[in-house]
Amino acid sequence: MDEYNIAKLMFSYQLLTSVIGAFLQIDTYDQPGVEKSKDILKESFT
Repeated sequence: MDEYNIAKLMFSYQLLTSVIGAFLQIDTYDQPGVEKSKDILKESFT
């Protein structure tokens, strides 16, 4: 398997994730847990 086919495979899985997320009405690019952990970390430094 060469780089071109690996890139095609990765793109296919990324597209599949987006399509399934839209079908399930889930924002697959939202990261509320990441933002919450950033806020907690900021609070711990103050």
